Amino acid sequence: MAHGKQFPIILMLLLIFSSIGCLRENDEDGTGDENENGMGDPFPRANIPILGNEVDTFLYVLQNIDVDAIIASDYDLVIMDYSTDGTDEGAFTRNEIQSIRESGKIVVSYLSIGEAEEYRYYWEENWTVGDPEFIIEENPDWEGNYKVEYWSQGWQDIIISGNDSYLGRILNAGFGGVYLDIIDAYEFFEEEGREGAAREMVDFVGNLTNASRQIDPDFLVIPQNGEGLLVHQEYLTTISGQGKEDLYFDDDDRQSSEETSITSSLLENVTKTGKFVLITDYPTTSNNIVTFHTEAANDGFLAFSGNRELDRIPEIH
Repeated sequence: MAHGKQFPIILMLLLIFSSIGCLRENDEDGTGDENENGMGDPFPRANIPILGNEVDTFLYVLQNIDVDAIIASDYDLVIMDYSTDGTDEGAFTRNEIQSIRESGKIVVSYLSIGEAEEYRYYWEENWTVGDPEFIIEENPDWEGNYKVEYWSQGWQDIIISGNDSYLGRILNAGFGGVYLDIIDAYEFFEEEGREGAAREMVDFVGNLTNASRQIDPDFLVIPQNGEGLLVHQEYLTTISGQGKEDLYFDDDDRQSSEETSITSSLLENVTKTGKFVLITDYPTTSNNIVTFHTEAANDGFLAFSGNRELDRIPEIH
């Protein structure tokens, strides 16, 4: 430890109380006030090796993506959209993605495989429910998103097959992996009476993984939610890690201890195999943010606390 001038004891105590107060104050973004030097008190964090990197922080941002700000941040792993606005015209260049990777970060692209999004490059102007046949109905909670029969060859070709597929564009842009959303679509179809829905999602993720690793053997495949599939050994073998939202908190409401316990037990199937778990919760108060990070670290999970719009880069504390 370096030696320096000693502070009077009263001044030292004032500084300590001031630092504690920084965690208790709540700023406009719900991330807590910072000290004068811009650094808050650090949260406890799990530290997990991923692709040879020591990772203890990850960023999840899908809107208002600023490549320079990502590069300047201290996050170890970044989940981002492959495009500024979701369209192919707004897609990030290979040079932009490479510049993020050269800053020492692992970069993975968001990829929804359980719903079709009408603002994506593949959507054709004349598409509607039932035409093509794999489009089932619009998601009532997300305008412009449509439930799809994900086991359909037509849909899987759009996602997986060739350089012009969604996956192909992500690979060509230089991303090191994908963060798969709407995996839990299988639950909707199970409720509709489709007995093989879970197996079909397992197979879909397996097909995507096989296609990606023919191009990049180290390509990360990380499903978000749909943790009920973690009981399938084949699925556990296929994926690189698992993402989960709202494990401990639903915004600022605590999840029931029973629900958290059941889900955590499923997620432990991932960590027991030496793979990683990424938890994204959306608490806004400083106390809840601290509790979230502490509990995630205690469970051996990597944690990110953001806003549901996922349109900003929070400071790391």
